[in-house]
Amino acid sequence: MHGRPGWSHQWLEAPTPKWRRGPPAQGASSRPAGSHSPLSRGRSPSAGSGPFRAQHAPMTTPLPPHPVALPPEGPLGPTGGRLDSPRAPNAPVVLGQRSRSLNMSNLLALAALILLPAAPLDECEACRRSKVCTPHKNQDKAELKRLAPLLASKDAGQRMSALSVVAELTEEHENAPGKDVAKVLASALADDRLEVRELAIELLVDGQHADTAVTAVVAQLKWFEKNMWSLVGSMTGPDNEHGTPEDAMQYLEASMRACRELPDDRVVKALSSLLGAYPAEMRGEPVAMAATHSLLELQTQGALEAVIKQLAKGKDTTRLRRIHMSLVRVADEKEIEKRPAFGDKVEREWTVWLRKNKRAFPAKLGKWDGVRDEG
Repeated sequence: MHGRPGWSHQWLEAPTPKWRRGPPAQGASSRPAGSHSPLSRGRSPSAGSGPFRAQHAPMTTPLPPHPVALPPEGPLGPTGGRLDSPRAPNAPVVLGQRSRSLNMSNLLALAALILLPAAPLDECEACRRSKVCTPHKNQDKAELKRLAPLLASKDAGQRMSALSVVAELTEEHENAPGKDVAKVLASALADDRLEVRELAIELLVDGQHADTAVTAVVAQLKWFEKNMWSLVGSMTGPDNEHGTPEDAMQYLEASMRACRELPDDRVVKALSSLLGAYPAEMRGEPVAMAATHSLLELQTQGALEAVIKQLAKGKDTTRLRRIHMSLVRVADEKEIEKRPAFGDKVEREWTVWLRKNKRAFPAKLGKWDGVRDEG
């Protein structure tokens, strides 16, 4: 299983969501290096795979018509640019069979090879955000069919490995995530094991089909709120057959964190409602703080109002101070110098602060379409 972050100190710092970081550099994947599952198909990163290899392969730059000669010495390398193989002192080192002196045309050709931009590996020109091209759609369906037995395996580890491979299918057309892949990931939110659900929700919000991801996450948040008073027991099962109470808390926190990757008014509404339903003793605790951080990352006026209301009840000053400091960080980010000090009237003072500074925060986010903010 992918390493799960510990939940006991998540309230200290919230990472910036991907949609605020801007798009990945051209030709670079948004997923971390080494994230491919051992079940991944062995495909060439430069040419793709399957029936559309020739159609979607990046164009290669032709080599210059003659070998490019290298200078006999240079400032680089452990031997000062010299080769260890024996040769005459002034003999040129060349690539290929024929010797050719280094001249301006060779330098220009070499410079052209270096300066040409790399072809993007994770976008398909035939795909559009609203529609996956036919070759990619057919390949996704074929791969999902191939993975179906593993997705239905009785072994949770195999199901998790298969889900990772499913998520990787989108890498070949990240500019147009498909519904088929996202639906498989969303269906895993009802898996029999909590650790599988946790991985599924993390994969689902990582560049997959936006509306499918939002719909599935909102449904989870509403289920959490509906079952608030028996939540952990409902998630683990009477005999912990679905996971331990710790697994349940980790999945809850992962679900709260996932919301920050989905800047959509539906997520803000559902998460605000859930946060308001938490009992006072949960406020300022890891799961509630994960929800708090997500709302503050989404940064609508309604999101901040939901967080400020958390300061209205509760006698534990340590927990209330955590919420207060989260709001202070937002004020710092917006470069708003005047902000309330922590005290008995902190909830009222933050309410007045928001009223005075509401223009710094959007009233609505609209519907998330999966396009990252390039600002």
